[in-house]
Amino acid sequence: MYFPAAVWIENLRSGKYVQGFGFLHKTNLYCPIGVACETYIQIESDLNITKCVDDIYLYDGYSIHMPSKVRSWLRLQTSFTHDLELYNDIDKKSFTEISYIIEEYYEQT
Repeated sequence: MYFPAAVWIENLRSGKYVQGFGFLHKTNLYCPIGVACETYIQIESDLNITKCVDDIYLYDGYSIHMPSKVRSWLRLQTSFTHDLELYNDIDKKSFTEISYIIEEYYEQT
C-alpha cells in the first residue's frame, strides 16, 4: 500500500485521535480528513495551521474540506474526499469503519 495512506490508516486506528464531526480539527477532536492533515504534517511538516474562533483549526485555510496539497499527496480523487466527509459527518461511521473504506479505496486504485 502507498506509504502515506498506510500511516493515515494506522493513525485512524491508533486511538490517538478522538473523532469529531463538522470540522477538520476542533480542540482535541478530529474528522478523518483532519487526521489526514495531521498525518501529512507528521511526514512532510509543511502545512499551514491557523487556530480560529471556538478552537477550530484551519489547515491551509480549510476547516471542513481536505486541502489540495494533502489530497494530491494521498493520491485521492476529490469525489472520494467528499464521500469521506459524508461517512463521518452524516453517517457517523467510526474511524475504524472509515479506515476500512480507505483501505478498500487503495486496493481498487
